[in-house]
Amino acid sequence: MTKYAVQIEIESGEYMMVASVNPWTYMDEPKLFNSYEEATKEAMRWNTGKVLEYDTYIGRRKYSN
Repeated sequence: MTKYAVQIEIESGEYMMVASVNPWTYMDEPKLFNSYEEATKEAMRWNTGKVLEYDTYIGRRKYSN
């Protein structure tokens, strides 16, 4: 099953995924959603919110280093 996460821009060119805890840090696990619709609702709460397929995003990070 595909999981979704929400990415926000916290500074110009600096991105972070929204976490379940507030406040959160880069060390916290991202908040994951079971549907694109749920993730979109969260993304709409943020000025720069963007929905990502979490597995695809993690896969890209693993192989880009």
